[in-house]
Amino acid sequence: SFACPYITGIVALMLEARPDLTPFQIKTILYAIAKRNEEAATSAAG
Repeated sequence: SFACPYITGIVALMLEARPDLTPFQIKTILYAIAKRNEEAATSAAG
């Protein structure tokens, strides 16, 4: 999956702007802004 490099970049930008964020805060923010992919449940790719 190419998701890891994207998330790593997002977290790096978050920490650049707010170096005081804890891992828990970062996880909470990522979960809050995430969108559910409804197609993933029906996709046969893989």
